[in-house]
Amino acid sequence: MNNHAPQFAIVSLLIALSSACFDNTNAVCSPACGMGEVCDPETVECVPAIVGKFEGELPGSSAQLVESDGRVFFGAADEGQILVGELFEDGHDTQILATSTRRTRLRIDANESRIAAVWLDPQNQFVLATRRFSERTWRFESVRGSYEGSQEFDIALASGRLHVLFQDDDRTLKRVWRDDISTPDGTWTLETVDDRSHDSTLRACTPPPGPLARGVGAAPSVVAGATSVLVAYLDRDCGDLRFARLGETTWTIDIVDKGGASGQDGRIGAHISMARSSAGEIGIAYHDEGLAALKFAVLTEGGFAAEIVDPGLEIDGLARESKSVVGLFPSLAFSPGNQPSIAYLDGTRARLRLATEAGSEWTLSTIATDGPVGWWAQMLFAGENQVVGSARFVSSEAGIKPLWEAQWR
Repeated sequence: MNNHAPQFAIVSLLIALSSACFDNTNAVCSPACGMGEVCDPETVECVPAIVGKFEGELPGSSAQLVESDGRVFFGAADEGQILVGELFEDGHDTQILATSTRRTRLRIDANESRIAAVWLDPQNQFVLATRRFSERTWRFESVRGSYEGSQEFDIALASGRLHVLFQDDDRTLKRVWRDDISTPDGTWTLETVDDRSHDSTLRACTPPPGPLARGVGAAPSVVAGATSVLVAYLDRDCGDLRFARLGETTWTIDIVDKGGASGQDGRIGAHISMARSSAGEIGIAYHDEGLAALKFAVLTEGGFAAEIVDPGLEIDGLARESKSVVGLFPSLAFSPGNQPSIAYLDGTRARLRLATEAGSEWTLSTIATDGPVGWWAQMLFAGENQVVGSARFVSSEAGIKPLWEAQWR
């Protein structure tokens, strides 16, 4: 007898734990805190941000990896601490950049000479911290502007220019950016990327009216170069995966995938990862919520071509078929040979999976099972190493905590 029903208990745990990571309830100081300051929730006063050494096991909640010249850098926001450091096969060198008054998302990126970290302050404005690799001192900067930031954001650092793409409070996708973050002073520019004004030329649905609309710009994944900015993101009203590309002065918007099986509309989940190969190929790994599957789309001359990488179907020794919810927390990277690999969570079985393409075929494997493991999966190539990591939930005196673990392959 075939069993297609997913085991939703672990998936429900995933949703609850992921949602609990970000809390918009926070103290607000007036006037707003300056650079290198945070608002203390008890006194509602601005206090200096903390920069210190972090010891012990790294947290896995909303963790991120980036690579620069073979070096691997780690970032996470956990229990009010903003953590950034360098990851090694046998340990880490991590600093506490600040204590935050809220549970917040942290995003990091690096270029050839420096690392950048961005998070939200209590006034829903972004904070930027940067450090040159040759120094130990961090420089803090408040990204002030007429916007209302959200936890739905991603960053990209390219040629000294920093881009922050985010869903604003008005439920549109916006970009705030600055030309050269190596200098302490500079002008931040704010612009709208997608406010649905392009919908008349797309196969977009008709969103619900007024306050029922959830908007565009959720779960953005950004890739930038010296002259290009690309972002993949979710249309929460229609369930579509969208893609925006910046030309010389204007943005071009397209729909990558409407989700579901061929010939019918579905829904893309809020788990998206975009990457560019050294040959310039653009790929997007994402979770199809309607199919509960992992998908991969590649940009061609005629637009995006999408395929199912892992449908989540398995047959056991008794020839019984089972269905898993797969493709959650995908992390896409291209190998030095420009072959795509995707690390992701099997939410039904709570295990970390890896998909690797060779030619036109995908090889699927399970690389961690002693779980629950696989949350906030991250994967990249650093020199000759493929580094794959995720959060594993472990029991402690304080309760169940997500701790970071990585494999150097």
